Amino acid sequence: MENRRTINTGNLVVTRYDEKIFIKINEQRFKLSVVDSMDLIGALIKLVDRKNDEMNLQDCFDITISYFLKDFDVVSKMKTFKAAKTTHGLSKLVRSPTRVREIVMVRQTFCAMAKKNTNSSLKAIGSYIGGRDHSTAIHAIQAFSDLSETDAKFKRIKEDLSI
Repeated sequence: MENRRTINTGNLVVTRYDEKIFIKINEQRFKLSVVDSMDLIGALIKLVDRKNDEMNLQDCFDITISYFLKDFDVVSKMKTFKAAKTTHGLSKLVRSPTRVREIVMVRQTFCAMAKKNTNSSLKAIGSYIGGRDHSTAIHAIQAFSDLSETDAKFKRIKEDLSI
């Protein structure tokens, strides 16, 4: 027996199918698990309240951070970075100069999402993640694209966040 429920409010469509939630906001699709998804849902619902249909860098950053903290939890392996288990802590680490693989993954995801969903320049995207320049944003976007073709984690992220 299938457990499916859909709520449609115009520019927001939320469908729950067993243990997954599918959200469509202004033609942008997101998929997440039911467990521990309230922060991400809150970040997505903020998008509906915006007067224009365009995301800004803060929206992309909030969604990326919420996704990694709740749905993917890349920081669970990082015993050194206890602060990474909070929204504020992970936000600080993403903007820091650290090159820890899991943090770089979050940065790359943000850059790819920001490039696809905003009209922000590469310079603005780089500046947003700790004062980096446009070439760092270009490299992050290209790395995300390359890894999403070969790495299962990145494929899942790309599918879940519709990047």
